[in-house]
Amino acid sequence: MLYLRSMMAALAMIAVGALSAAEPAHSESEGAQPWSFTQSLQVGDTTFSVAVADSAEERNRGLSGVRAMGPNQGLYFVFPSARSLSFWMKDMQFPIDIVWIDSDHRVIHMIENVSPGTFPMVFTVQQPAQYALEINAGRARATDIKIGDTVSLH
Repeated sequence: MLYLRSMMAALAMIAVGALSAAEPAHSESEGAQPWSFTQSLQVGDTTFSVAVADSAEERNRGLSGVRAMGPNQGLYFVFPSARSLSFWMKDMQFPIDIVWIDSDHRVIHMIENVSPGTFPMVFTVQQPAQYALEINAGRARATDIKIGDTVSLH
């Protein structure tokens, strides 16, 4: 019986450790952002400070749970290859513009002012895209992003 209690206590400690390890380093309640907007992305004539989502886990998380971004901040999604890309507004807190970019680093499609209330609707572009950029709603128009603009990450 003592062995069983020891095993249960050890398993409980492992479970608590696993839960702690899964939590972000900074909680949302502390006001910390889960992303660091440290890279420069040139889209046409505008430079955005972006975080890069280049792993499956990062792409799945996206901007879910983020409260806000600065005016020229964004999340740049990098996929392993070009394909039809879809996005939704699960757990989003603010509206965004979504910009799809092909493997030649050119803007191929945009949807402006996608609100959190659209969830579970899915936004898809049928043309093959390898990259996407999520920016604050209205920024695509305000910065004059156009289909065909060149995109480069610095």
